[in-house]
Amino acid sequence: WGPAFLQRSHGVPLHDVGIVIGPAVGIGGMAGTLLSGAVGDWLVRRRGSVVAALWLPLVALPLATPFMAGFVFAPTLLAAMLCAAVMNLLLSGAFVPCINYALARAGAGDRALVSTVMLASSGLIGGALGPFVVGALSDAFTPQFGTEGLRYALAAMIALPILATAFLFAAVRQAPGIPSAKAQAA
Repeated sequence: WGPAFLQRSHGVPLHDVGIVIGPAVGIGGMAGTLLSGAVGDWLVRRRGSVVAALWLPLVALPLATPFMAGFVFAPTLLAAMLCAAVMNLLLSGAFVPCINYALARAGAGDRALVSTVMLASSGLIGGALGPFVVGALSDAFTPQFGTEGLRYALAAMIALPILATAFLFAAVRQAPGIPSAKAQAA
């Protein structure tokens, strides 16, 4: 819904939407994925447990929340895109440590299934359910807010990283420590 939001709320012409949002989403997302992998590996080596990397999403998800709000409510296009870049960096960085932990927990014969379930779940929730909910809310809000209905539909999603953090924190508290390969060799 980001491109439609930029068109409706910031007046970005359709032919410029990709040029405007692409760098924020692409660079932010790739940087978050790569950085979280490197920092996650460092945390695992330092602490000797794969659970240590889960602190990355526990920090990144709540930090993404104000940047989500910034993207939705920024008064200028530049501010919205800067917020989108940081938001994408933080949200994409939260996913890698979770996959790493799940694969470390799975037995050798189950890793393909575990990664498939995680990626499919992410795609179904983030790629199907999320856009459906935002679209339904936008339709519901449009009679009251006009073209800004999409802005308020997106705003309804701002609390989701906090909710995800709460679920992840509950899971981490019950997660058994898995020694890293280096710790096992020692």
